[in-house]
Amino acid sequence: MEKGKTEEYNKDMILRNSISLALAILLVTPVFADAAVFKAGDVVTIPKDEAVSENAYVVGGQVTISTSALRDVVVAGGRIILNGQVWGDALLGGGSVDVLELVQGDVRAAGGQVTVAHVVNGDLLVAGGSVSVLPGAIVAGDTVIAGGDVVMDGIANGSVRIYGGSVRINGTVKGTLFVKAGESVTFGPKAIIEGIVDYRAPEKASIADGARMPERIDFTLTEIPKQEMKENFAKVAFVVIGTLFLVKFVAMSVGVALAVTLFKNFAKRVAEETLQKFWQMAFVGFLTSVAAPIGILILIVSVVGMYVGFIAGALYLLAILVAGLLMCVTTGALLSKMIKKEVHVDWKWALLGTVVTFVATFVPIVGWFAICLFYLASLGSVITNLYKDAKAKI
Repeated sequence: MEKGKTEEYNKDMILRNSISLALAILLVTPVFADAAVFKAGDVVTIPKDEAVSENAYVVGGQVTISTSALRDVVVAGGRIILNGQVWGDALLGGGSVDVLELVQGDVRAAGGQVTVAHVVNGDLLVAGGSVSVLPGAIVAGDTVIAGGDVVMDGIANGSVRIYGGSVRINGTVKGTLFVKAGESVTFGPKAIIEGIVDYRAPEKASIADGARMPERIDFTLTEIPKQEMKENFAKVAFVVIGTLFLVKFVAMSVGVALAVTLFKNFAKRVAEETLQKFWQMAFVGFLTSVAAPIGILILIVSVVGMYVGFIAGALYLLAILVAGLLMCVTTGALLSKMIKKEVHVDWKWALLGTVVTFVATFVPIVGWFAICLFYLASLGSVITNLYKDAKAKI
């Protein structure tokens, strides 16, 4: 491998590892917070007069945060509008993401369309189909952007790395600027680049009159053969899939936290019984997962039991959902038993269990087998405790 290509490969590997590490740290850190605010729904709005003094976890079809959040904000949704100040970090994943107010910490956002229009006093890490950093935006730290169409019209006080299809820069970059474009690079008339410029594209950049460019500009001519097109498609697919996983993780975290907070006694009973009678509960869960669908199907196809079958099916789906959430609670309880030598069932350990469960999905064979066993045991414990509750009321 040539020296230049080796350096490029090493830089890309460092960038990918840094992004992965940053996301991993961001996912784990909120678990150890003292308290948190959880909100979920089709439309979630946090108005200006509603104080948010703890970490905020929000999931919704449309999420609007207009109040000042004094700590971290984690949001997953179809459309996200952040027009209240955030004094911690902001982790945002959705179809469209608009950051319209000051964020004192870092901003990490992924979506189909991402817009940053205000001050970010930390680092900015963005991935999306279309990414716009508007003229009013100021990034105090470093900036990393990956997107199909990238517009950088704001001010970046640190270094800037951009990976995109078409890239347009009409703002100020005070540090080193690195651009890798699949189509074109354009510097507008208001562009001010104070550091070194290193860009790679199929053609030379278009530089408008008035643009202030440094003396050193490194340009590397690139081609887009079929193999590279496949790689670019794979990168876009990675961003989309990563966003979906992020949304899934946040949704799981909010659901688990709500479950353990609103139904703490039931969650505690399920977790304790799962740990005490693990293999017995796993066997009950296995029998339920095999026998219940067959029985429900028989009831539905029969005229007499059709309505009973639909009701039983709905209850079975509810049990599956509850078991999936309480599996994370049980995992957290097991971790507390291993670390603290006693079983704790609260939202902090439940969120830690969610992180561990989520990470286990990426471990082939062993991780999948462990998740399957814990799910069956949780399902068996949920069914058993629901049966006990129903029997006690009769």
